[in-house]
Amino acid sequence: MERRSSERIPTNLYVRFFYNKTVHTGIVTNLSSNGMCIETRMHIPLESRLEIYMLVKEAHLKISVKVSWQIRKNDRCCGMGIQLNQQQQHYKSLVESVRSTFFILRYPLSDISLLCK
Repeated sequence: MERRSSERIPTNLYVRFFYNKTVHTGIVTNLSSNGMCIETRMHIPLESRLEIYMLVKEAHLKISVKVSWQIRKNDRCCGMGIQLNQQQQHYKSLVESVRSTFFILRYPLSDISLLCK
């Protein structure tokens, strides 16, 4: 059985990120102290570096990350795994908060049914 380096915490946080000068959206389905899994239809090459933006409890978070793996279904991209570029205190606080509180999707996507079909 594969062991992960850190615990995965299920969530459904809405995020935005920029790639190729365009804003894209996604939903964080789980996170850990080292990164997160994001459902999104946008294909971003492995090793790409991004800034992820979140609004959590009225706080705006900006997190520097690197794409470390992709989720594909029927030859289509439907998500990505990202890793923190460096440990950030505000992200660590977010992980601790999610452990004790369930977050709801704050800003629904216009058509969430398109994700991972």
